[in-house]
Amino acid sequence: MLLTTGCVLHRPALSAQDPNVPAAYTQALKALEAQDTPTAVQLLQQVITEHPNWAGAWLDLALLASRQGDHAQSEEFLLVLESRFAPLPAPITLAVEQLRQQIKLQRGYPEVQTPDQAVRQHVLALATGYDTNANAGLQFSTLTLNLPDGDTLLNIDPSSRARSAQSLRVAWAHYGRQSWGQDSLTWQIQTQARQYSLSSQNNLELLVQTTLEKNGLPGRFAMGWQHIWLGGRDAYSTPILRWQWETELGQHCAWQQHVQAESRQHARASYMDTRWQAYRSTWRCLRGAQRSQIMLQLAAESAANPGRPGGNSRHRSWGVQHEWLQPFGLTEHNLLVRLDVLDTQDKATYSPVLDSGRPRSLQRMDSLVNWTAPVPGQAPWRWTVGLNKTQQKSNIQLFRQENYSLETSIWRSW
Repeated sequence: MLLTTGCVLHRPALSAQDPNVPAAYTQALKALEAQDTPTAVQLLQQVITEHPNWAGAWLDLALLASRQGDHAQSEEFLLVLESRFAPLPAPITLAVEQLRQQIKLQRGYPEVQTPDQAVRQHVLALATGYDTNANAGLQFSTLTLNLPDGDTLLNIDPSSRARSAQSLRVAWAHYGRQSWGQDSLTWQIQTQARQYSLSSQNNLELLVQTTLEKNGLPGRFAMGWQHIWLGGRDAYSTPILRWQWETELGQHCAWQQHVQAESRQHARASYMDTRWQAYRSTWRCLRGAQRSQIMLQLAAESAANPGRPGGNSRHRSWGVQHEWLQPFGLTEHNLLVRLDVLDTQDKATYSPVLDSGRPRSLQRMDSLVNWTAPVPGQAPWRWTVGLNKTQQKSNIQLFRQENYSLETSIWRSW
């Protein structure tokens, strides 16, 4: 049964007939009584936009999402509720605990008998796609070499030129969180395998990460490990260390910062190994049924070996993202657009025979459009289609690339 009381930070529970109850919330309750869920969801979204301090609307949206089998969306609403209204009033706290227990039971989790809270989540995705430049190949047939006796043209082997390919992808992720009072440990394991019609590009990726949040310590500390196999052979790995912290900016926004360090190791070309350090600043805002994000990052990449082409590198990047949770009034649908821009500058010569020995300068732009919707008749499953364009420019011909990719996937969480 859905919560039928609105609740604000400084008030006890109120009845729907109270004059302080938003009109849209009263209408949402009537829609629920008439079993008109789409109208109720739309009205509740209106409530959290116009009255973001009305905690009951956030909880009702979480309850509706859980009832419809979208447990990930339900958890998201609960997280917003807890972070924005802490400490929660007693009736809301009880309702949140009951809903979380229901979600665990629906996902098949055993009932927790201890006061410490444990949360587990799995995600499975199956996808098929198409890339116009799956091998990150060259866009031209000849390469200009600057030799002491003058320039000369080198014919590019057809296998090194851009080649399109179809792909199949299987991905699985496990997320867990264990709380002890005010302390918590979060972990995640992500793995995906992608098989191309161009077999040399088949790859397997594994990412393991743990995050510690301890009362009295600033921010959160994370440790992780990423490993990639390409064409059935070991290709790349790196340990990851990260410290991140977040600051609330009013009722709707938050500012997250983090510093990260990696030791990037290339199994087949150790001369490319580097030490990577970065600072990232991200601003996120949630207003009603829309979410926005802006990201800025500065990074320094130092050569671990003297033979690395280009020596040390510095990177500057920025990105913007906007998400509509119910585009065009479509319940449970999601539309996301994103743009990321990267600028890289090497300090030393990449090659004396390319661009007269000048250091490499590279600009990369990635744009993405994603649409997500429920799979008809299969409530736990969702369907996503994404279109991505990658364009890379550089003074060094070898790094001029362009790729379009289209992928459609079905996925579920439990």
